[in-house]
Amino acid sequence: MSYTDVAAAFPVVVLVVGSGVAMIFERVFPADEPVSGWLAASFALAAATAAIIAGTGDDAFGGLLRRDGAAVFATAVLGLSTAAAMALDAGQQRPRDLPLRGRYAYSLLAAAGAVLMATAADLLVVFLSVEVLFMTLFALVAGTRAPATRAASREVFVLCGTASALFAAGVGLVWSETGTFATGSLATVATPAGQAGTALIVIGLACFAGLAPFHWWVATVSEALTAPSASLVAILPRVAALIALVRCGAVPLTASAQTLRVGLAEDPDVLDPTLARSFVGRIVFASLCDKLFDIDEKLGIVPQLATGYAWSADNKALTIKLRTDATFHDGEKFDAAAVKFNIERHKTMAGSNRSGELRPVSSVDVLDPATVRLNLSAPFSPLLAALADRAGMMVSPKAAQAEGASFGTKPVCSGPFRFVE
Repeated sequence: MSYTDVAAAFPVVVLVVGSGVAMIFERVFPADEPVSGWLAASFALAAATAAIIAGTGDDAFGGLLRRDGAAVFATAVLGLSTAAAMALDAGQQRPRDLPLRGRYAYSLLAAAGAVLMATAADLLVVFLSVEVLFMTLFALVAGTRAPATRAASREVFVLCGTASALFAAGVGLVWSETGTFATGSLATVATPAGQAGTALIVIGLACFAGLAPFHWWVATVSEALTAPSASLVAILPRVAALIALVRCGAVPLTASAQTLRVGLAEDPDVLDPTLARSFVGRIVFASLCDKLFDIDEKLGIVPQLATGYAWSADNKALTIKLRTDATFHDGEKFDAAAVKFNIERHKTMAGSNRSGELRPVSSVDVLDPATVRLNLSAPFSPLLAALADRAGMMVSPKAAQAEGASFGTKPVCSGPFRFVE
């Protein structure tokens, strides 16, 4: 387990452990109820402090939990709110109908569920947190002695239980359409079944958050609790569910335009990596055409469409391993045959500005669909640097052959953006 994993899980673990300690203390020392409240508040404060000190970082547990600014902010707000509510509740006169034991433990466990929901980047983790949050909040109300409140709690149980089932069904539909449980997949799903699943997930989260038209259950629960605990019931699900909805793409953080226009000082000469020679063309190609290699922020050469490389003992052959998941914008698969086509096109096409950069390359061998070998007439140390520029840009062989000399007006590459008229 890495530091990132520990930092992401620590606030949740502190709250869960605190819940257990508070439950035991309330059972063993029932007369010291205020002490239990202060004890619970200290655990909640510790969870918030740990999140603030750890700060932001990489995703944890293989991408299941986030440590971004939203996660740290939500954990701090939830922890501090819980600590304040427990401290105020400890010093308040308890009404006769409130439960003697358990409410501090349940409150900490509900806070743990809320923190887990706010930091989750996986729909299954969100579902787990929803169940923890709902059941603990329900337990707070179900323990009261007032018959009317107990009847209302049964209604809340039915409503939230139904919403939980809808949420689970939505997760199943999204997974069947996307093959992933990542929360970000909801923003990109385009099929009717996937969109239906997204709607079910949003309905479930809206219910647990007490958003309209499901807001009435929050008021029902609040009637059974002291003012600090009632405030906690209103804060925990709302903050956690809002962050979860943002992560799922259901609630945008800001209004964004649909079109981004980027101005260039001049026009590119031709959008064909083989023929291009201008600097401004490079700027366009950076978004349009991926290369075999790239330059990182430390000016090191790193694979892009390649995954690795090896030089022969005499430095006269370069073997390149290729990605197997890349495609060109026209849907054609990127493979070793495509690399062979592009290198030979760079070397032999009339008017090529890449032929000099690849002059030492005497031939190209396809070893298998994911492996290609460049044979050199003599050792040539700048070759990798050339393949990290336009000589390493790959175009679709099918499109290049179909368009011929006019390919530069309709380029088809394998970059993050495609060319459209």
